[in-house]
Amino acid sequence: MAKYDITTTTLGSLMEDPDVVAIMEKHAPGITSNPMLGMAKGMPAAQAMGMAGGMIGQDAVEAIEREVDELHGNGIRVRFIGDLATLKPHLLESIAAAEARTAANSHMTLYIAIAYGGRWDLVRAMRRIATRVSAGAMAPDAIDEATLAGELALAGSPDPDLFIRTGGEHRISNFLLWNLAYTELYFCDCLWPDFDDAEIERAFRHFASRQRRFGLTGDQVAGG
Repeated sequence: MAKYDITTTTLGSLMEDPDVVAIMEKHAPGITSNPMLGMAKGMPAAQAMGMAGGMIGQDAVEAIEREVDELHGNGIRVRFIGDLATLKPHLLESIAAAEARTAANSHMTLYIAIAYGGRWDLVRAMRRIATRVSAGAMAPDAIDEATLAGELALAGSPDPDLFIRTGGEHRISNFLLWNLAYTELYFCDCLWPDFDDAEIERAFRHFASRQRRFGLTGDQVAGG
């Protein structure tokens, strides 16, 4: 899985490129996108709208409806994560329609984070677990990493292997805080409009050069 700091419209345009789709199918069966409106979780509404270029409103609906046909044509399943209950009804309708339209696709899964924040994700998960404990359905001692992971927005999906951040920023911006624990981080100065198939290949080459350790030492990994 990879993370892109992008807008829904830009991602849809990229996924229309058959070369890019071929690269993604080979290297990244799952992608999680965090548009700026998702990163704005917790900001004042006016500031969030300004950062996202007004996309939370009608523009977001139009973007989803415009891009879903291309995504569906490329066999991509679309799912939305985040505090969706805070969104307007007409946007929720477009989200539900896009998910239903692409539900049977299997080439790739695209997760779009809207009104999402990593801290929100963790707090919501802990509240759900606390509710189960309070109801007597779970003992506190039974809570483990799998319990928490099962309540997160990406429950049931593998953790990301690669996080890609464009535009010269060197931070994860409150994105998938739990899931990125052992993810390889790739930052580049390339601006998103210029992020093409060559840039994607460069990111994957960087990833291929890394030794995945998952908390082990290099010697432990090498020794099997």
